[in-house]
Amino acid sequence: MAQGRIMRQFFKVTSPLFVFAVLVLVHVVGCAIGENAATGTGVGAMTGAGAGAIIGSPSGQAGQGAVVGATSGAVIGGLTGGVVDASEQDEKNKKKRDELLEFQQREFDRQYREVEDLRRQQYEDQEFRRKYGDGQ
Repeated sequence: MAQGRIMRQFFKVTSPLFVFAVLVLVHVVGCAIGENAATGTGVGAMTGAGAGAIIGSPSGQAGQGAVVGATSGAVIGGLTGGVVDASEQDEKNKKKRDELLEFQQREFDRQYREVEDLRRQQYEDQEFRRKYGDGQ
């Protein structure tokens, strides 16, 4: 029984500090990852903290609920944002690949026309020489 009272006192005192530490950690981690993952992590943590506090308040454990909610929300929001970041990166990579393929096709077409022009000119030169001689 005394242990439960000590735990309640511990969470009552440390919950705001712990929530602040979690939010700082979320911010630091969010800076190292994609934009959507960072936003999702922050929004998830804030939403989770609010929801956890609301859910935990009837039983007198709003602080614990806020901590659990913030942690869960940060993880879920970060993962969701990470998926969106990966999808956006795939789209950017696909666009770059398509642009490169278009450039290569244009270059191939240009070189093909150049080779055809050289062949045509060579044929015309051969015909001229055959018709009028070597010019010597």
